[in-house]
Amino acid sequence: MSTETILTIVCGIAFSLVIFLWVEGIDYMKKNHPDYKGEDLLDEDNDDDEINSFYNQMDKEVHQNNGNLNK
Repeated sequence: MSTETILTIVCGIAFSLVIFLWVEGIDYMKKNHPDYKGEDLLDEDNDDDEINSFYNQMDKEVHQNNGNLNK
């Protein structure tokens, strides 16, 4: 067998394993956590609120200190 054939077989087996584990994970989540929607995956809503709160606080401090952040 050539090196290309062996590499193709190894990559195919690795790819098949990843797909199998992915499908098993989806099946596990569907069976054990049917109400999970993935909305908190990246905590997107909270990040926006925290970032906006931080910038609003910084803006207030800058205006209170006449543009000087070191006070």
